[in-house]
Amino acid sequence: MEFVICDDDRLYASQFIEQLKVLESQYDELFNCVYYDHYENFMESLRNKECDKADIYFLDIEFGEVYGMDVAKIITRMNRNAGIVYITNYEEYAIKAFVCRPLGFIRKKQTVIVRCRGYKSYNG
Repeated sequence: MEFVICDDDRLYASQFIEQLKVLESQYDELFNCVYYDHYENFMESLRNKECDKADIYFLDIEFGEVYGMDVAKIITRMNRNAGIVYITNYEEYAIKAFVCRPLGFIRKKQTVIVRCRGYKSYNG
């Protein structure tokens, strides 16, 4: 599975990636994770078609100067099968974020647990 993680909190992102590696061994499936800590770098990669086919995008709700919800709209225009999971400390954004029909939310203050069972890639 291909994962893209967009979060400007490098410490949290590194912990998140480590937990994905644990899940990778538990599910006996290869997870390819690409991490972006700046919106501009992510958008450049998206425009260059370097990360437009990921299975799941983990988006910080406040990703630098932009909102993850705006980024999700761009992603879903390019990749209709993309799964979106928001990462946030802000519960008040949850209702607004449902516009892009996310797979779920992860609160940063909680232990990172990602349930991938039952989600299948349709990106080929």
